[in-house]
Amino acid sequence: MNQRMNKLIKLSLFLVFCAGIHTAPALGAETLTLNQAIEQALIKNTGLEIKNSQVREKQQRLKEMRSHYYPRLMALGTGGRATNPLDYTLSAGTIASALPSNLSPMIPPSGIPLKGHDASFMNLTAMVVQPITQILKINSGVDIADTDVNIAREERDKTRGDIQYAVKKVYYGILIAGRQKKEAELRIKLEEAQLSDAENAFASGVALPLKISGLKAGLLNRSQDLLSLENRIANLSYMLNDLTGRPLDAGVLLDDTLEASVKTQTLAQYDSHALSQSHELVIADLTLKKAGLAVDAAKKEYLPDMNLYALYNYENDFHVIKNHVGVVGVSLSWTLFDFGQKSSVLGQRKALRHQAQKNYKRIKNEVRRDIKKEYTNLQYSNQMIDLATQVVEFRKDALKIASDLDDTGLRLNTAKLEAAAELAKAEADLFAATLSNRLIRVNLAKLSGSYPTVTR
Repeated sequence: MNQRMNKLIKLSLFLVFCAGIHTAPALGAETLTLNQAIEQALIKNTGLEIKNSQVREKQQRLKEMRSHYYPRLMALGTGGRATNPLDYTLSAGTIASALPSNLSPMIPPSGIPLKGHDASFMNLTAMVVQPITQILKINSGVDIADTDVNIAREERDKTRGDIQYAVKKVYYGILIAGRQKKEAELRIKLEEAQLSDAENAFASGVALPLKISGLKAGLLNRSQDLLSLENRIANLSYMLNDLTGRPLDAGVLLDDTLEASVKTQTLAQYDSHALSQSHELVIADLTLKKAGLAVDAAKKEYLPDMNLYALYNYENDFHVIKNHVGVVGVSLSWTLFDFGQKSSVLGQRKALRHQAQKNYKRIKNEVRRDIKKEYTNLQYSNQMIDLATQVVEFRKDALKIASDLDDTGLRLNTAKLEAAAELAKAEADLFAATLSNRLIRVNLAKLSGSYPTVTR
């Protein structure tokens, strides 16, 4: 039984060693600070590149809509060769007159030949058209396109904030797991020392086999904990590399120097900022505005389409008609009845506006709820930091006492190792509480829209 347990312990320690080799940074690995990681993510992140492209797309759409204000110059040309060229004579007196026959002259007085120059013909038309009543519809289209640009920009800025928060969360997660790994390594050393003491005591007839088996099982559990932390660090490293656009297997050393924390505001200040600056709320408000503009555009579809136009025509066919003709006039198009198409579209737009109104209220309530929730978490987090700080101080005192006893030979070495492990745990807990507190502050600022986003 003991031999089998020893083999399991050796296998477990070997796996821990292999995992340590796999996740350990390569020699010469780049040292990455948090700000550098954020900058790389904002430059190379694919999701943000898509959002930037969407902003450019909406801007081009706005330019397209504004172009409809200006006249359109159109040209049309036809040409061909007739299989049966026109060759006809309009006889004298063919055209009837409204005058009495005794007073009516012959129209035409003599025969007029109607004949093409040849079998080929050509017709060229150029036209300039300026919309008149459509300008009202164009105004709505431009306003909607401009709103789409603003929505795309807000979504891009929201994505920037989400990326920065995600980078910080993963970065801090790696640092926390690193501290917990150190604690786990000290726990393994402690378990090994305690097992060695127990085996010596067993050889002397002092300890029971049951205690040795329990210590060996505990050592295996500690090895499992260490493997789990190694795996967590590896997975978080892959996530960080993916966020920053680096190769997934790229080695990196993280700088655990903490930057200045985001300044804390009151709950009322967070609420006030959120109502005017929260990206989610601004997007919902712009969507509501767009829905209202769409309703106005649907109403304007009932107006007729009126255009001013100037036309020039050149025709090379019949010699009885002038080759060059110029025309200036007005065109009007008005659909008097469409079997309810326009009213159906208007009804759809009104339904969308109603949805946007309800969605704005929903988003507003969710943002305020999330801010209240995070602010409560912040208050508890501050208390956790205070308690964790006191624990660290007590653990430092305990380690000093254990070290003094070890120096005088009054206690076994395991007491010092245990005190060191407990201190490492307390420091890891304090470090985790501090970083969690920072994440809560960042999330509060992000929710309220007061967190600065780096422009790239």
